[in-house]
Order: sequence, then structure tokens, then C-alpha cells
Amino acid sequence: MAYGFVYILGNASMPGIYKIGQTGRHPKERMEDLSRATACPTPFTLLAYFGCRDHELVEREIHDDLAGYRVSAAREFFRVSALTLLECIRSYCNTYEDALFVDGLDTEVFVEEHLLAQEWKRQYFFEQSADLVYWGVPNA
Repeated sequence: MAYGFVYILGNASMPGIYKIGQTGRHPKERMEDLSRATACPTPFTLLAYFGCRDHELVEREIHDDLAGYRVSAAREFFRVSALTLLECIRSYCNTYEDALFVDGLDTEVFVEEHLLAQEWKRQYFFEQSADLVYWGVPNA
């Protein structure tokens, strides 16, 4: 059982899709390796990570928990809300040893919640309109 890290990466070229992986090195090193690959036009951003014993097992368990959000069975990418992702990984970090670093993911959650609030306001406006004309919802 080796000590390592589970990490969450985001990429501006794939909004709303997150890579969840594990590594025995520091997650920033792994992020830089992946960012150098030519398959993605923009670099990855390290959104969250935590250290734990048996990081390979923990990563598999997280992948199993999020299986319904998986983009491809052969890849470690998940189309999931940032809030759902944050709640999932926090459930694995319940000791001091497993300190969770989530600055980037917290920002993603904030933006996601802000966009949902804006959508709610727009929907509410159209639902409360006294005019019976169908306005349609403008594209965001």
C-alpha cells in the first residue's frame, strides 16, 4: 500500500468535464505531463488533490461512485457538476492525513452556482410575466 495522490484536473477546452486520476508524484508534475501532450489544445488546471495511502484503490472507488458521469469507459474523464464532484471527493478525505486542497474546484463550484442562480432568475421572469405571448427563453 503506497502513499500517493488522487487529483482532479480541469481544462478550458472541456468545460464541465473533469479528469480524476492518481499518481505517486506530486499532482502538479502529472498535470504538466498531461498538458504537454498534443491531444489537448490548452493546458490542464489542477483543481483539487489529496494524499492518501493506497491512492490506486481510492481512485478506483471514486471512479465507481461517479460511473454514471463517465464520458468514456476507456478514459478517466467525467461530465459532472463541480458540486457533485466536490461532495464525492470530500467523502474520501476525513482524516488530517488526507488533507484536501480544493481552491480551483471551489471556484468552479462558485461559478456553477452563480450560473444556476442566473438561470433561475431568467426562468422566474418568464414564468411571472402577465403577458400571454410566448417569449421563449433567450440563449445564454
